[in-house]
Amino acid sequence: MYKLVLIRHGESTWNLENRFTGWTDVALTPTGVAQAQQSGRLLKEGGYEFDVAYTSVLKRAIHTLNYALDEMDRAWLPVVKDWRLNERHYGGLQGLNKADMAKQYGDEQVLIWRRSYDTPPPALEKDDPRSPANDARYAGLFKSLNLTPAQLDKFKNLLVERQTSMMDVMAAARGQGLNREDMQKLVASTQAEIDASIKSAIGDTAFSQYKNYDQTAAQRATTDQLSQRLSYSGAPLTAEQSAAMTQILSQTVPTRAATATAGAAVTVVAEGGRGGFGGFGMNFIAASGAGMGGPSSPITDATITMAQGVLSAPQVEALKQLQAEQQAQQKIAEAMRQTMGGNNNRTPTTTTTTKKKGD
Repeated sequence: MYKLVLIRHGESTWNLENRFTGWTDVALTPTGVAQAQQSGRLLKEGGYEFDVAYTSVLKRAIHTLNYALDEMDRAWLPVVKDWRLNERHYGGLQGLNKADMAKQYGDEQVLIWRRSYDTPPPALEKDDPRSPANDARYAGLFKSLNLTPAQLDKFKNLLVERQTSMMDVMAAARGQGLNREDMQKLVASTQAEIDASIKSAIGDTAFSQYKNYDQTAAQRATTDQLSQRLSYSGAPLTAEQSAAMTQILSQTVPTRAATATAGAAVTVVAEGGRGGFGGFGMNFIAASGAGMGGPSSPITDATITMAQGVLSAPQVEALKQLQAEQQAQQKIAEAMRQTMGGNNNRTPTTTTTTKKKGD
């Protein structure tokens, strides 16, 4: 059973200035830093221990997590960064003052933009520097699909819609008191509807590439670990070998959900509020395994065997070493779980988020 501790990011500069933030990468204020450090001290005092941490790719969340882990003396914990944990993209509202927008458009319209399930904020103009397609954090997928400018523009908009819709659906479902099974059905139905729109917009071939990219996050993480290790050696991975290793890992590990350690304790640093639920939607994604894998894909003996066909002998040895380290970490985590099995403070069975000023 997965258990979560949810941490809202500390106060950011745009929280302080009452501006719409969205995916804009703003820093923490000194108050935000102090809040993050205090969260780590409270978790340490409470005796909490974790196996893995998740955060978005925005530095207000990353830095909050880093400060908290440092206070807990757990800076060594594996951390998964994923854009799917970003807060809602506020489109053309990003950077604008909330009070000014309320005066211009009215409180009701601004509330709809901030909280509505089916009415997104104003879209960004084409080639706007705030577009995620202009950001290196999100560029890998876009470059690999070979889309026309019109297809790329439509695809970017649909990805933003997919991100915000998933969070809105889960928040709305929770507000309606749906049970977990019905909530998962609703999420799956909404995701399938948006995926159908994406497929229609970009075509079958590009859609297949997109789904493969989306579903191999854990495998690519393991390949990246191997590539980074070999980059300091005389036998670095080539682009072709990296692609082959990701494919091999996909074939030798059934699903991403199966790669996660059973019973793992997880801490998630959440982004801004969604409809008053704080980071609920994004953190539920991490809990359910939808769109998220473990920190990396496990290296099995079958992986080693298949890798011998594409890697050199020194590269295979590095892969075996990485496998041994994974297995050692697994044993340590299991021993910690058995040792602390009776500690009810290890992770909470229920969690709440505190709504703070701004998003």
